[in-house]
Amino acid sequence: MTDKKKDKEVEEEHITGDPRIDAIKEIIFGDNIKEYDEQFKKTRQYVEDIAAELSAKLTKQRESLEMLIDDIKNDIVGKLDDFKVDTTEQLKALEESKTDKKSLSSLLRELADKIEE
Repeated sequence: MTDKKKDKEVEEEHITGDPRIDAIKEIIFGDNIKEYDEQFKKTRQYVEDIAAELSAKLTKQRESLEMLIDDIKNDIVGKLDDFKVDTTEQLKALEESKTDKKSLSSLLRELADKIEE
């Protein structure tokens, strides 16, 4: 049994448990006490219903936010992977370009040496 149910039962026993207390309440408040009790029960039920509804909405929103965070995370990881591939390709192209310049300069030196001969 949950704590809420225990508290509710204890409170209901306290309210209606002792016939002497009930008699005193009847004398002081008359028929109004029944109305007050009914209104109190309705109000309590209303608050409990709203609390349950809000809890469900909060759970749904949390799940939605967690899914959104996962989507963003996956998107960022994908973009970082793409960036890494692009950067690697650019570095390879730069190395090849650098190699081409070295080979061109060595060819030009050889040509210059042949011309000097």
